[in-house]
Amino acid sequence: MHGEQSSGVRGRFFHRLSVGLVVTGLFVLVGVILWKTAEVLLLIFAGVLLAVILRSCSDLVVRLTRLPERWALTLTILLLAGMVGFFVWISAAQVAGQAVELGDKLAAAAGKVFGMVQETPAGEQVAAQAAVMQRPLDMTMARELWSRAAGIFSTTLGAVSGLLIFLFMGVFFAYNPGLYLSGLLRLVPLDFRPRAREVLTHLAATLRGWLLGQLVGMVFVALTIWLLLWAFGVPMAMLLALLTGALNFIPYLGPLIAVIPIVFVAFTLSPEVGLYVLVLFMVIQTIESDVVMPLVFQKTVELPPVLTIAGQLALGSLFGVLGIILATPVTAVLMVMVRMLYVENILGDDLNTDVREMAEPDVQAEK
Repeated sequence: MHGEQSSGVRGRFFHRLSVGLVVTGLFVLVGVILWKTAEVLLLIFAGVLLAVILRSCSDLVVRLTRLPERWALTLTILLLAGMVGFFVWISAAQVAGQAVELGDKLAAAAGKVFGMVQETPAGEQVAAQAAVMQRPLDMTMARELWSRAAGIFSTTLGAVSGLLIFLFMGVFFAYNPGLYLSGLLRLVPLDFRPRAREVLTHLAATLRGWLLGQLVGMVFVALTIWLLLWAFGVPMAMLLALLTGALNFIPYLGPLIAVIPIVFVAFTLSPEVGLYVLVLFMVIQTIESDVVMPLVFQKTVELPPVLTIAGQLALGSLFGVLGIILATPVTAVLMVMVRMLYVENILGDDLNTDVREMAEPDVQAEK
């Protein structure tokens, strides 16, 4: 009798152990798959963002014209493409002239910088090394240059392919969101589907709020940079400000790219102007990224400023430029899911209740 009980206990133990190992293995497998396909998932997420943009614009068209949704979406895409084409056609000559002038000023600024550098001892050594590097290339150097060129070509091709995939996915998502929404909801148990639909609706509103906040940040940077360059009399202030505002869509990396032509053009006026512009540019970007945007996202997507900065650092270190671009919307989406699915559904907590007020009676009782 005792032996049968012992064998039964051992059987239940090994059964639980085997179930635990299987569940753990499944979690590990799912984690590995998600990690390996993280960049693909981020690209899909970017397509969803584009679909949100197109649908938001088409909803405005529907309200203004009373057209059916598909016709309104088609009209929205055509209008956006037409606006871009019209702007390029109208400003082609002016932009081309400014680009030539910008190239001349960059070349002049580069010549001044190189001239000043060559007058220093370190610059003389660099010039000597450059003279040595002008000798005929051997086969090893040629292969190295070819390898680097092939790497650059491969990276560029991958970026272009990713951009095309992103555009096509965004258009497909925008034209038939119900197909993908219903497919996603069918994976959810029947009793939980109304809650899942509510969560997805809230996520769409969160992404619209992020896009609005991003637009506010781009306009803020473009205006402040234009005023800065205009105040110092820097040529082509409007063109450089628009470029900076557009590149500001990419956190951290975009401003680093935009500051290069600004500083070079400002340097053509004088070294002092170039230094002042560089310092004030860094101040503006710091205020925008660490003060303005976290506060804006706190209002538009209810995302605390610390989480905004932490999400950018984390995803940027993991996935590079794509992670930096999508860090804030991904963090906002995760925040909404944690609030609605974990805090409300699993913990049963009410987000409208202040937990600090709930703790006050205990504190008073201890006193």
